[in-house]
Amino acid sequence: MAPFHYAIMHLRSVHIVYQAVPPKAASACLGVFCLLLIVTSAKVVNRLFFSPFRKVPGPILAKLTGGWLLCVDLAGRRAMKVHKLHEKYGSVVQLGPNELSFSSAESIDIIYGTGTRFRKAPMYMTMGRPGVLHLSDPAAHKERRRLLNHAFSKQQLDDMEPEFRNSVKKMVARMERQGGEALDMKHWFKMYTLDNAGKAFLGATFGGLDSDESPRYVKDFDLFLLAWAFKSNFPIPAWFVQKIPHPKIKFVFDAEARIYQHGIDRFNEYIEKYGRVSQRRDLLTKMIGRKENDPDALADSDIAVEISNLCFAATDTTGTALVYLFWELARNPHLAERLRSEIADLPLVDGVIQHQSVSNVPFLEALIIEGLRAYPPLPSGLLREAPVGGCVIDGIYVPQGTIVSTHTWTTHHSPEYFPHPDKFDPSRWLEGNVCDGMKRLWMPFSKGPRNCLGRTMGLFEMKILIATLVRRFHISIDDTMRDDAMDITDHFLLIPKGDKCLLRFTPIKITAHGRFEEDRDADGEDVEGGLGISFQRT
Repeated sequence: MAPFHYAIMHLRSVHIVYQAVPPKAASACLGVFCLLLIVTSAKVVNRLFFSPFRKVPGPILAKLTGGWLLCVDLAGRRAMKVHKLHEKYGSVVQLGPNELSFSSAESIDIIYGTGTRFRKAPMYMTMGRPGVLHLSDPAAHKERRRLLNHAFSKQQLDDMEPEFRNSVKKMVARMERQGGEALDMKHWFKMYTLDNAGKAFLGATFGGLDSDESPRYVKDFDLFLLAWAFKSNFPIPAWFVQKIPHPKIKFVFDAEARIYQHGIDRFNEYIEKYGRVSQRRDLLTKMIGRKENDPDALADSDIAVEISNLCFAATDTTGTALVYLFWELARNPHLAERLRSEIADLPLVDGVIQHQSVSNVPFLEALIIEGLRAYPPLPSGLLREAPVGGCVIDGIYVPQGTIVSTHTWTTHHSPEYFPHPDKFDPSRWLEGNVCDGMKRLWMPFSKGPRNCLGRTMGLFEMKILIATLVRRFHISIDDTMRDDAMDITDHFLLIPKGDKCLLRFTPIKITAHGRFEEDRDADGEDVEGGLGISFQRT
């Protein structure tokens, strides 16, 4: 039957139903329908023809409703979808009726740079309990950050190095026990960073590296993210679902409370065991000890919240960076060989390379910078709210209250500054190859006053782990892994499509003099060493 005949039959059915309804009720329903139609039509006309963003390119659906971006987010496609839009339309793209995405270096300076008037978007306020990661007011954020910055100083990280090195030793021991069989490094790198965060912020590890099972904390954190995503995207349905008296539903929504209670319990145990003043060298001691000397120092309740927030902020981000970096080392063994040649003569202390030895190894530095460029753990833009009075970005007037961001994936894959942007090429960061444009667009830790608080700790623990594992193991991909399993999905954090990364770590024999028996390439020639690097992170 032709579509026209279907339409006629449908209209006849509606007419029959309409005749069967009492006249007053039918008139009321018709009135409501017409009112909704008028309101919806007015919104459509306003958003398409009278919006301040009517000339900004973007999908028609994105201009009409936030539902378009919500569907993209739920599918885990925001990073790549927005990147394709920027490739198609340029440096400014509309993502919703009140949301814009930018991709220029200038937008980074305006939105995130020093002196910015932009505040964190309201959606972040619902993610956990208020702390330095949530504070929107610039003055309040600056003061809270002042009270925490000292915990990430170079001296403090040097004091924590024995604890980080102990985590590296546990990783090495597990790989040696595995005997070259595959390990899911998505899991184990997360356990490495989790245990380091626990030791640094709570005074004790979570035991992630000591067991084949994920700690309860990790499972609760995953449930917390699930509940947060549901509540932030579907607030009204989430409110009703939370009222359902079912133990499994309650268990999911109570995950946030369990995470923060864990922080409170560990904090109280720490105080009971060590007191407020001790000779311990972890970051928690610094945070507690400061209270005795600074009248503006954080209250105990605030410290408990901050250490919980810092624990989960420091875990998945660094863990994700390590997963993709080692994936590339396994796919490109010549890169591992080059790094191995640069660190061949560095001393091993208890089987681990010290941070001081690798703090300025040029090729290691370039590897990490390139890994964070190619696979930023937070691939999409960090959302900000336009300030009072609005502003102009890339020639577009942005009214007060507009949600804006600079899309990290696009800035990191700019063909203008990163030729062959999809190629993993650490040499682009070696001395003589780096330009100012590259440094301006590189923003895995964000920029300005709200840049990543724990970036120094993340780089610290990455360097000693990468150097030690490359020094001691040949890295290869398990035969069961397909390349598309590592395709990115964007669920706020970068996550491999296959949700795993199976790699093999085969031990390398080291002679009594600390040299490698396999310290030669396939042709028997000495592996060439690295070059200096002048790139400075900003």
